[in-house]
Amino acid sequence: MSKKPYTATQPGSGKPDLQHSLQQANRLLKARKYKKALAVCHRHLKAAPNTPDILSLAGIISEHNRQPEQAIEFFRRAIKIEPTEALFHYNLANTLKKYGNSADATTAYNAALRLAPDNQAILLNLGNLYMSSGNNVAAVKIYQRILQINPAHVDALHNLEQYYQRVLHTHPEHIGALRNLGVAFKMGGKLEDAEKCFLRANKIAPDHSETLINLGDTYNLLEKPAEAERAYRQAIGLTQDNALLHNHLGIVLESLGKLEEAIEHFKKAVNIDPNLAQAHKQLAYSKKHSHYDDDIRAMEHILASAPLDSIQKSYLNFGLGKAYENLRDYEKSFDYYLAANELKRASITYRISDTKHLFNNITRHFHKDLFEKREHCGHPDDSPIFIIGMPRSGTTLAEQILASHPDVHGAGELKYLGDVIGEYFTYQQQSQFPENIERIDCKIFKRLGQQYIERIARHSHGTAYITNKMPHNFMHIGMIKLMLPKAKIIHCTRNPIDTCLSCYTNDFRVSHNYSYNLGELGQYYCLYHKLMTHWQEIPEINIINFSYEALISDQENETKCLLDACGLDWNDACLSFHQNNRPIMTASVNQVRRSLYNKSVQRWKHYEPHLKPLIDTLKAGLPDTSWLS
Repeated sequence: MSKKPYTATQPGSGKPDLQHSLQQANRLLKARKYKKALAVCHRHLKAAPNTPDILSLAGIISEHNRQPEQAIEFFRRAIKIEPTEALFHYNLANTLKKYGNSADATTAYNAALRLAPDNQAILLNLGNLYMSSGNNVAAVKIYQRILQINPAHVDALHNLEQYYQRVLHTHPEHIGALRNLGVAFKMGGKLEDAEKCFLRANKIAPDHSETLINLGDTYNLLEKPAEAERAYRQAIGLTQDNALLHNHLGIVLESLGKLEEAIEHFKKAVNIDPNLAQAHKQLAYSKKHSHYDDDIRAMEHILASAPLDSIQKSYLNFGLGKAYENLRDYEKSFDYYLAANELKRASITYRISDTKHLFNNITRHFHKDLFEKREHCGHPDDSPIFIIGMPRSGTTLAEQILASHPDVHGAGELKYLGDVIGEYFTYQQQSQFPENIERIDCKIFKRLGQQYIERIARHSHGTAYITNKMPHNFMHIGMIKLMLPKAKIIHCTRNPIDTCLSCYTNDFRVSHNYSYNLGELGQYYCLYHKLMTHWQEIPEINIINFSYEALISDQENETKCLLDACGLDWNDACLSFHQNNRPIMTASVNQVRRSLYNKSVQRWKHYEPHLKPLIDTLKAGLPDTSWLS
């Protein structure tokens, strides 16, 4: 429902300047000078009575001035002149709804929706109108439509939650309401609540496969792969021919180290649905292609002939890129990787300028003086170990080594740090991150540290230390120091080009929107490097640097240095990290189940002719270019 740009009237036409009238009336509207604002509109309409933009604005002003009948008349006149403008129908609907004319408001919202079918504001208002009018079925369909467009839409999720909770208040064993409430909770990130809903629904009706699939998906999001495996297997017992279910079970089995079983289920998925692109991709990344086989032929055939959307095409291109890399056909491999990334980049909204603004803001506000003034802040617990760095820089490997020590539990990529910080700055009035960081006193930092400790406690398994390997926590190193001054911070480093190439050749499940264009990826790496340099120049912050290449060259000595830096005694199990079968939920799941190998060192050389946009950007942004040699 984007209003088309206004165009000023040609000078000398004798007609009033539309742009000037709109600006003047809007200024008066914002100042709540409604009579004067309307006077501007009337002057314009006297000379040019068929100006729909002025008519619509006059309607908005009249509505603010509590003149609904006049507002409705203005909106109807605007619609008569320009019936294809969704905004005019929407403004009319809002006024009709506000003053109790639900039937006409519904008609107006639907007219607006026909012109702008994906507009979330129109959908939400129509859904709310249906709900308030008692048409619950229509309202729920509208909210579900919103969530198809935007799965994180807070109001739609909240409204669905409230509706299903009302149903369950009177019908506590209503399976559909329980399951749908669980789905709403899951989509809103309330995973523990979702788990309770699905468990309760499963207890009432244990033969519903849909409930078990949702329960498995929730366990997957909670990073409880063993529980997810159990739920998915139960669901498969009830429905054998669900290709997506076999694919999900395969992913879970892979994270549990059951690679051969995972491959079996990926194959079952593509046998059931030969066009299931994500299963082909999972299979390609799970196996080692030694020759041009039927799996590669299948991906090429589907890509060439099947009706696919851009995301499905990206899956197959990623899979083929990986397959041809195994076959050492690097030209063909890069062609597929390039196509996959271009498809993925076209499907997302990302601006590197936003990242630059955020990182510069962090650098500006987390300065040396801040840490000198807050020297004794934070919670004294020393159990957290944060493993940070660029994705694909060795963070999973570092965690696997530490998690092989009996005193350490590897908790994976925990979101708790970002959650604790985000919740505080969201719910505190006039608090912005990082602009208002200096206004926070030591008691607040201690409380935030305590909240983090309480959230990770469920993962401790009785160990003295708990790792969190969320790579992008490098943005929050300043907050870690202020909240948890005794926490260990391990910064994983790897050759910049190898790091970026590894990002580029992996299809991440979530986030990492900077990684699908070589130029943007290089810019992001330079911004990350600049921010890490800033943290390392602050004396109060102690960062442990852990080099992937150094580990490959001297595993035992580098492992010993890592353990020493974390205050851990030597343990031989840390050298045999690949024998640790703990669940791993990241893209490195198969690599860290093998002993160390050097094939990934300078992997970028195979693709060097195609990496000029990345290399040129890195050379321009990094002061030391020794990584090129």
